[in-house]
This record gives sequence, C-alpha cells and structure tokens, in this order.
Amino acid sequence: MPGYIPPETVNEIIQKADIVEVISKYLTLKKTGKNFVGLCPFHNEDTPSFSVAPDKQIFYCFGCQKGGNVIQFIMEMESITLPEAAEKLAEQVGVPIPQQELTPTEAARNAQKHDLLHIHELAADFFAHNLSHPAAASYIKKRGISLDSLAGFCLGYAPGDDWESLYRYLSGKGYSDSLLEESGLVSRSTKTGHYYDKFHGRLMFPICDYRGQAVAFGGRVIGEGEPKYLNSPQSPIYNKSQHLYALHIAASAIRHQDMAVVMEGYMDVLTAHQNGVNNAVASLGTAFTEAQARLLKRYTTNVLLCYDSDEAGGKASQRGLEILRDQGFTVRVIRLPGEKDPDDFLRKNGHEGWELLLKQHTSDALEYLLQIALEKYGGNTATEKGQITSELLPTIAKSKSQVERESFINLLAKRLGVSTETVYADLRKSGLKIAPPQKDIISIRRHSIQSAIVADPSSMLLRLMLEDQDVFSQVLEELGDDFCQSEEEKQLIFMVKELHEEYDWHAASLLHRFSGENEGLRQFVLKLLQIDLPPLTFNELANEYIQAFKIRILQKRIQKLNEEIASGSGDIRQNLIELSKLQQDLHKCKEVRA
Repeated sequence: MPGYIPPETVNEIIQKADIVEVISKYLTLKKTGKNFVGLCPFHNEDTPSFSVAPDKQIFYCFGCQKGGNVIQFIMEMESITLPEAAEKLAEQVGVPIPQQELTPTEAARNAQKHDLLHIHELAADFFAHNLSHPAAASYIKKRGISLDSLAGFCLGYAPGDDWESLYRYLSGKGYSDSLLEESGLVSRSTKTGHYYDKFHGRLMFPICDYRGQAVAFGGRVIGEGEPKYLNSPQSPIYNKSQHLYALHIAASAIRHQDMAVVMEGYMDVLTAHQNGVNNAVASLGTAFTEAQARLLKRYTTNVLLCYDSDEAGGKASQRGLEILRDQGFTVRVIRLPGEKDPDDFLRKNGHEGWELLLKQHTSDALEYLLQIALEKYGGNTATEKGQITSELLPTIAKSKSQVERESFINLLAKRLGVSTETVYADLRKSGLKIAPPQKDIISIRRHSIQSAIVADPSSMLLRLMLEDQDVFSQVLEELGDDFCQSEEEKQLIFMVKELHEEYDWHAASLLHRFSGENEGLRQFVLKLLQIDLPPLTFNELANEYIQAFKIRILQKRIQKLNEEIASGSGDIRQNLIELSKLQQDLHKCKEVRA
C-alpha cells in the first residue's frame, strides 16, 4: 500500500469512478430528479438527507454536512486513510498506483496484516481438507448440512486427535511462532512452552470481513466438550464487534430485499440460507453492537431480529432493538414458538414454516417491548400498569416519528385499559425529552444554501470558474481579483492559481487537497457545488453573472456618490461628472443583459 499517491493519480481515479455505483455498494440510493438520495450512513435519521450528484461526482448530507468526492466517501465509511481509499478504488477502476517507499513502521504493519490474512486463508483450506474425517462427516450428516452449504460457507474441520496438525502445517509455510500465536489460531502452553492448535475436534466456520476475506474462525465442538462454541480472539485483523457472520454472502440478498435477518449463531444462519432465508447474518454472539449496526446500515435500514427463544435471547433482542433504533433502523422481532433457536425451527419447519412464522409471530419494535413488559409485570393491578408505563416511557420519548409515538400510546392505553391522556400525562411528568419529528431536511437546507449563494453573483461566478479554465481567465480579466467578496473566495482563487497545470477543472478534485485546518474552506466548496446550474453554456452563464456583478458594483458606487453630493462633501463638480459616466455605464450593462 502506498504511503503517498500523487494528486494527478488521485484525480484520475476520481474521474474514472462512478460515484453512484461506488456508494450504492454501501447503502440504498433512490433516484430523485438528476440526483440520488438515501439515508445518511454517518448519522441517525428517518428522512433521507444524503444526496449524491453524479454530474458533479460528489456526495453531501444536508443533515450532518458531511460531503466530498468518491474517495472521501470511502475514507469516511471504512475509517481508512486517503492512500488506502484511493488504492482500493484504483483497483476497481483500473488505475495503476505509482509505487512509493513506505516508512519502516508502515511496511511492518502492512506486512503483518498481509501475513495474517494469508495465514487465515491457509487455515481455511486446511480445515476444509479435513472435512472427510469420519467425525466431521458424521456430524455434517446428522445436522443436515448440504454440500452447497459446505462449499458456500467454506466449512472445515479441526482434527481432535492431533493438537498440533495446524501448527505444523502453518510453520511449514515459513510463519514464525510469534505470528501464529498472534493470529489466534495457535496457543503456547504455559507449562511446557510448546505450541498447539487452539481449535481441535470442532466444525470450523470461517468468519469473513465484508469483502469475503477470512479474518477469524468459530468452532463448534463435535461430541462432548466445553465450550460448545469457541471463537478466535481479537487480532490486528479481527474485532468481533465490527463484523457480522456471513455478511459477504448475504449482502446481495439484503440489498435486494431491503431487509436483514439478524440471528445469533453460525448454524442459525447456515440453516436459514439452506431454507431460502438468504438475507440472514449473525451477530457473533448475543451482544449486538453499534459498530455492527453501522456496518449493516451500508446495506439496509430494515432489520428482523430472530434470536434464541431463551431468556438470554430475549435480553439480546431488547439490547439489539435499542441499538438498531438509535441508529435509525426500522426493527421487527420474531418470537420463536417453542423451538429453542432458529436452527431448530427451520430444520423442523422449513421455508414454508418460516413464511408462516413471519405472518403470525412477528411484532414491530414497540409492540414487542410492550409484550415483554406485560409478561414481566402482568398489567392487572394499578401498580403493575404503572410499572409497565414507566418502563416504556423512555422508548416512547425517543421515538422520532410522531405517528409511531401516537400509535403506540394508543396501543399501550388500550392494552392497560387506561385513557391515552393518562399516558401523555405520565410522559409529561417524567421530564423525558421527546425527540422532535424530523422534517424534509433536504428541501429545507438546499433552499437555504441556494438562496444564500445564488443571491451572490461572486459566489456563482466562482462556482463556474472552478469548472472552466476559459471562464476563470475571463472573470479575472474583466473583473480582476476584486470580485471576491469573502476570504474563502480569495483563498480558492489563490489555490487554483497556485495549482496551475495540476488542476483538472473538476471542482470535486479540489476536495481531497484540504487539510484539517482548512475544513471551513472545504465546506465552502461543497456548498458551492450544491448549486444546480441553469441549462446554459458556461460562457453564457459567465457573461450573465459578470454583467450582474458589474451592475452591482456600479449601483453601489452611484449610491455612494449620491450620498456624497447630498451631504456636500468632496468635489461636487467632479462627483457629478463621475455620476453621469457611471449612470451611462449602468445603462449599457443593463442593455447587454437585456
């Protein structure tokens, strides 16, 4: 990975990339006019305020004000550096990256990650090769795992009769003991100092990142033994809270169906896919995290939670529901009737049973929480009704949809046999801050931005100048640098002059040149780029705004002269001569515009 990529290469990458195609890999976009809109992945919202302009090759959120070009989008989404994002995109669009020398620290870090990824790739192949082992074959048949699932999920087997087989295999590939231990696949005995395999006697499930690269493993014990499931520890390439099992497999179906089914375990997901529920993923345990929610938000904002039916599963559903709602998801919850987990249910009832389950045992988020509260407290006595209301008030207050809030209050009042005003009274007394309903942020903010900028000919001229070298030269020739009305405008003119031949006359390519201290200037350029240009040529627009700017200058000067003449200050005769000339110039400018 290069530590530095020349600006001209970055510009080439930006120009060759289709920003809509790239962003659509992360979130759902819908065409509105000539732009595309969607829910912003960088903040929680119910109403889309995230806009992508393919003609300008930029994105902008009118809610949180994040924006930039396609490379900056990847940087924000994946929390990576500009060189990393540029290299990732360059591979997709076929732009070669000039190789640069890395610092020793960068080179060591990259080499370590590369080696760890290769170690996991080798381990996955090793485990897969052992699937013919009698213990593995018997278990696979018993659990009804199909050949397609074995291949699609890259399942494998860690031998239970040789605790050093993987260690010997990876050592034979030239990897050091310390690196193998850091991978989490090998452990070192504190008693003997010998190295041994972390996984043995287990069906192995590779845990992959969203690209499909194995970064960790989960192992299900075959036969007797504890723990039932054993997972890789955290490593330089794996953080449990930031991955979702089988996301790389389910991503396409999730986007297509605009819905993700979140389960708890590996077998739940595998069996779900075998039975046609191909948008299922697992949260790698019961603790669903904010990072996992943000990852899932790249693909959909609709989630169906289907955890185990035991007490732990119920608590996990409530925690996951809260996190997902806070992140702006629409959440529904399945309560499994009788069966312990989705794996059991689907193996017994198949796809038809699943479809029936969706119709009969699925609740929206608030109704599910009400069911749990009723089961917990009963709701028969006045005290129990008060306990239920108190438990649900924070959820009611946090609802960003007024329709949802009112509907739930009506449902709560009906179930408890009280008036809606009683619930509203308790809500007011609670002191909880009620989330305001969201409005159409795009239309409101876009109107304010356009009104502020378009009303100023100098800003509109600058918008044109950033896109056309001839207009840039024409404006400076006819108006000089004095047309700039703000410090930001002056800085941009100076920046373009300094770049000279390096600038490609695409304003979006300027965005990656701003460092942290120039964030204000970057935001100014983003706002300029929100202007939709009228259907005229750049030259026609430039002439129009140059004349408008000249008229504004003349009108200001005429007003000042009239004030001087009225007050008797200055040389009155000279002022009158100048006033006459300015009025003639103003008349000519207006004729030109007409």
